[in-house]
Amino acid sequence: MISALTRPAVLAVAVLALSACSGGSGGQAAPTAAGPTSSATSAPAPLETSSSTGAAGTQDQVVAKFCSDRAELTDLGSQIEAGGLPAAIQRLPEFVQRMDAIQPPDAVKADFTEYRAAWASISDALRDGSPEDPALQAKVQAAVAAHPDAQAVEDRLKTWSDANCPAASTSPSAG
Repeated sequence: MISALTRPAVLAVAVLALSACSGGSGGQAAPTAAGPTSSATSAPAPLETSSSTGAAGTQDQVVAKFCSDRAELTDLGSQIEAGGLPAAIQRLPEFVQRMDAIQPPDAVKADFTEYRAAWASISDALRDGSPEDPALQAKVQAAVAAHPDAQAVEDRLKTWSDANCPAASTSPSAG
């Protein structure tokens, strides 16, 4: 059973559970669900169809790979969410490592980088944590507060993914 003291941390992790770039099938909110959010939004950049090639290939190839990677992150996110705080403590570093391996399309590179940074902060806050640790809640809240624009970033990533990834989640964010 989850103690009343750690329940907010569990809820913070549960609502964090990986939408937008991870395509959260449940449409969960971003790391800012427990912290302040920004109301700034912008329209998603149109799909880039440059035919220029390079080490990463065409933007169409980058988009296709990004969408595929996003789906894999969704699966991992669902597993983490299902496992609650213990799974988050153990598996968020893996989630961040998978994000590190993803090459986002140019249109969402800055947002993806910020979103990854927010997850890394939360993962760092949970490192070596225990569900029984009363200080864990404060660590998670500080990590969330360090990224006040993460909700707006998530919203832009989700909007872009919905428009450019064939199987993007269409469920609204819960949070």
